[in-house]
Amino acid sequence: MKGKLLLIVTFLWFMLLPGNPVHADPRPAGTEEQIELSLRSSPSAEYKTAVFISSSKWHKWMRNLKPVDHPQQPGPAYAVLELSVPGTDGNLQTYRVAPDETGITLHQLEAQTAFQVPDQMKIELSGLRQELAGKHFGKALIWTDADKLMPKGTILSITDLETGLTFRGQRRAGSAHMDVQPLTKEDTAIMKTIYGGRWSWQRKAVLVASPSGMAGASMHGMPHGGDGIPDNDFNGHFCIHFAGSITHGSSHSDPAHQAMAQKAAGRLEDYHKSLSPQDAVNLFLVAVNQKDRHLLELLLNANPEEELAAEWLDEKILTARPIGDTPAPSRISADALEARFKTRVAVSRKGAPPQGIWFWWSLTRANEAGAWFITDIRPEAVIR
Repeated sequence: MKGKLLLIVTFLWFMLLPGNPVHADPRPAGTEEQIELSLRSSPSAEYKTAVFISSSKWHKWMRNLKPVDHPQQPGPAYAVLELSVPGTDGNLQTYRVAPDETGITLHQLEAQTAFQVPDQMKIELSGLRQELAGKHFGKALIWTDADKLMPKGTILSITDLETGLTFRGQRRAGSAHMDVQPLTKEDTAIMKTIYGGRWSWQRKAVLVASPSGMAGASMHGMPHGGDGIPDNDFNGHFCIHFAGSITHGSSHSDPAHQAMAQKAAGRLEDYHKSLSPQDAVNLFLVAVNQKDRHLLELLLNANPEEELAAEWLDEKILTARPIGDTPAPSRISADALEARFKTRVAVSRKGAPPQGIWFWWSLTRANEAGAWFITDIRPEAVIR
């Protein structure tokens, strides 16, 4: 039927057999003129969920887009939504779908151009984004529920949200979070590939298959502690955290694990909004330590070429860890839109011993319900 919106939903799902990475489904045969709308968890993610749209009105909308005067680069997004449209030359033109004060704008990043979106197209884009998010991200499963649904001995299927690679593991132990071991040598090899060929404590957003469906979680990639599965090339276990889980021997949640579990559940924006100014600073330092470019840019509300982001993304910075507890900002009320306080941070750089530096942090938010963004970081002047 002319003008009818035909959606062919092609979403990535886990595969139980090891050695088979999960990738985006190819464009269906005979759909060269279809428009692809895809969702990824970050700009660097290879794993995506897509719908293909065959509709005369959508092609008309794209042909009649009106350029925005003096377009600005879109700020960092909690997830990346993109339109890929066949051009008259046969090549795909890619547009970043970005929310702004007008509702939605389409950006062609390489050409540094932007276009206004018709009102009806905005409505349909919002509905499709919600549909994609439901397919792409996992459920926000709290630890007590995850503990019951996946008891010790459960075989897990784990998918990395960045690469789309899937491997199997078995929950062996853990009362405050899951202690897991890869099931076979092949599973271990896939897990190591996710971490670039070397084991790491870096937290990663993952999807874990559960009896209630895919659940959002966080894992690290460092073998440690007790073993139990022979001949799997993994000496020890690794940990998987869910919302509300804590580390062994403490009553505290790991902020990096909590952020990645929320990211895997598609709730990173809500999690960011729940943070106090002090929590936002602590999470920023986690992002620096883990070289998590996406999280760092989100907390700075900045693109990587901006001076403050580039400074903290510098490869010469090895670690930045808080010294002592972060003091509460003085004279800040619940309805405040600005915060300023200082903390002492141990900064390690290549070729130099660690330095304990006092930094002044300035943060703002748009309204009482908004997320805190770091706007300025200044070392305190040392008077000798």
